[in-house]
Amino acid sequence: MTPQDAIRTTLAYADLFQYPMTSAEIHRYLVAHETSHSQLTQWLAEAVVQRTICQIGDYFMLPERASFVEIRQARALKSAELWRPAKKYGAQIARLPFVRMVGVTGSLAVNNVTDSADIDYFIITSNDRLWLCRMIVIGLVRLVARTGIELCPNYFLAERALALTDHNIYIAREIAQMVPLHGFVYYQRMMAVNAWIRDYLPNARPHDSSFGNRISRNTLPTKMSEAVLKTPLGTALEQWEQARKIAKFRVVGNRNSEAAFSADCCKGHFDAHHAWAERQTSV
Repeated sequence: MTPQDAIRTTLAYADLFQYPMTSAEIHRYLVAHETSHSQLTQWLAEAVVQRTICQIGDYFMLPERASFVEIRQARALKSAELWRPAKKYGAQIARLPFVRMVGVTGSLAVNNVTDSADIDYFIITSNDRLWLCRMIVIGLVRLVARTGIELCPNYFLAERALALTDHNIYIAREIAQMVPLHGFVYYQRMMAVNAWIRDYLPNARPHDSSFGNRISRNTLPTKMSEAVLKTPLGTALEQWEQARKIAKFRVVGNRNSEAAFSADCCKGHFDAHHAWAERQTSV
C-alpha cells in the first residue's frame, strides 16, 4: 500500500461516519504506514494537488464530501455537551465495586455523536466478579436513564483477559480511540498486551494520563462492598448472574458473531457495526 493509498483508505473508513479528519487525526489513524506528522503533511498536500482528496480549512476528506464538514462541526458541539455527563457518570462507575478501569468509546471518543447517541463505556473489572460488577453498573445505568441520559457500558473485560483475540482494523480503531477516564494503570496494561494494534495503526500511541482523572476508590462504601462480595455469598451471586445473563445473551448473540460472553468477557456488540463497516469498505 502506497502512502497515498493509505491516506485514502484512512479517509474512506472515516467517510463511513461522515467524519472529515484533521492532519493530526489522519496521522494517528493512518493505516499501515509509520511516519512523522511532517511527512504526512507533505503527502496530504500532494494528494490535494492531485485531487485524490480535498481540503476545507483544517479538514481533509474524499472528493465530493464537503457537506461533511458542517456535519462534523455540529456533532462536535453535541459531543461537547455530552462529555460533562460522560465524565460525571464515568466517575460514579469507577467507584463501584470491582471496577478497575473506565474508558469512553464509540462516537463520543472522537467527538462525532449524533442527536440520538448514547455514552459508550469500556470497563475493566477485577477477576471472578465481572458479572456481579456488571449487574451493579447496570443498576446505575437504569437510575441515570430516568434523567434522560443513556449510558451504554457494552464491553466488560476481567483483568486477566485484557489480550483481545480479534485482530482487525475495526477493533484496532475502537481501542486506539478509546479515552481512558479512570484506572490509567489498567489502560496502560491493556495497550501493552495489545501491541498488535500498531500493526494496523503504527502511529497510534496510547493516550497519556492527562486524558483521565484521578479519583479515590478507597472509600469506605467501596471497600466494604468488595469485602462483603468477595465472600462465598458473592461467589454464588457471581455464578448465578453469569449463568443467567450468558444464557439470555447467547440467544441474541448467536445471530451476531461480534457479541461474546464468558466468565471474563461481556461484549454486548449486538448492532454488528464491524460487519457493517466491512461491507461498506475494503479496509
